[in-house]
Amino acid sequence: MSARESILAAIAALVSSTTGFTTYRSRQAAVARIEGTVAIVEPDEEAAITLGTGATMRQLIVSIVFIGRDQIPDQVLDQPIADMHAKLMADLTLGNLAAKIVEHSTRWNIEVADLAAAAVNVRYVVHYLTPAKSLASTI
Repeated sequence: MSARESILAAIAALVSSTTGFTTYRSRQAAVARIEGTVAIVEPDEEAAITLGTGATMRQLIVSIVFIGRDQIPDQVLDQPIADMHAKLMADLTLGNLAAKIVEHSTRWNIEVADLAAAAVNVRYVVHYLTPAKSLASTI
């Protein structure tokens, strides 16, 4: 497993340990109304800078998309997002997999349906080091 996949797995485990929703890793199927609130953890993009020391500093942007439905769907998602954020910020190194994790941005998308639906995309940047010639481990 690559260092990147280890980081994504650690984030998905933290997110899934938060109650009030079901967590998926890189789900591409539509979310049915009967599924309730869900969170989808997926990589967004990564920048890499190779250092002169034989290491590469990576900045992985991870998206955690919460999907929920209600009369005021963003309000229904507020507490699960706050709970997840607190768990993620409790260990900024993700168990020593990363140098640090920082909040990047949040975007709301509210759709009108038979019951209003919201997708809230919370993005984090994970800074980590790998050997320049390998993605297999962190430094």
